[in-house]
Amino acid sequence: MDVPMYWHIPKSGGTTVQDMLGHCLNMVQASDVASHNKELAKRLRPSLNILKNPDGLRYVNVDTTTVEGLEDAKRLGLAASGKADVVISHRFHDVSSLFSVSNRGRAFALFRHPVRRAVSMFYYLQTATWEPTYDESLADMSLLEYAKSNRAEENWVVRSLTNEFEETVGAQHLEVAKEILRRKILVGIMEAFDQSVVRFEQYFGWWDGVANDVGVLRCQRSRMSQGDNRFDHPKVGPGSVEYLTLADRNWADVELYNYAKELFQEQASLV
Repeated sequence: MDVPMYWHIPKSGGTTVQDMLGHCLNMVQASDVASHNKELAKRLRPSLNILKNPDGLRYVNVDTTTVEGLEDAKRLGLAASGKADVVISHRFHDVSSLFSVSNRGRAFALFRHPVRRAVSMFYYLQTATWEPTYDESLADMSLLEYAKSNRAEENWVVRSLTNEFEETVGAQHLEVAKEILRRKILVGIMEAFDQSVVRFEQYFGWWDGVANDVGVLRCQRSRMSQGDNRFDHPKVGPGSVEYLTLADRNWADVELYNYAKELFQEQASLV
């Protein structure tokens, strides 16, 4: 059976999805959770083991969000082991190397409007002192200054799909990204979060376990309403200079997002 692989696009609802899969559906995940207790995870290698963190979340002792962790996961045969119910990573191309013709992965992801994602990222990184990506210099920047600086992402989603992080993104990269999206990924849209989650669950055969268990349903509804890493920040209107600057900078991601919305409608027939 194909291994579900959640491609975690930052600031697009992925932390909530990860939380629901682990805590509500009780799935064993291969994700960044192993990094929370690196010494224990390393001590139990060179074999794959299922561990449980203090709040009950079960995980495999490899970190699939780092290059080193993915190399370990591949060497130890994570995809063939059957130990992970779901693999979670933001590294689309690197995580793809875990799978093969005989041990296939099935990708799914939530997409968010690139400008909204960029705005959320900016305000989050201004205050998230606990994050490795925290940059104290952002605290004194305006959103417009950030949008014009080299700190702001530029077509991150298209770059991730095409594995192009150096050259300027062009129309050819966008077309390749669209084709990968169409052929390889079950699409969810953050603006239709509840509907997207239900589609994921129906597609992968998890829905009966949700619909027939009141406790799981309550858990999901609670996680959906609360969200993880959710916080209030100033809104940016579509006609503002900040919005237009970010949209221009992320033009390919905007085009891809619009295509993702079309696919979201088309893929309704898959469930």
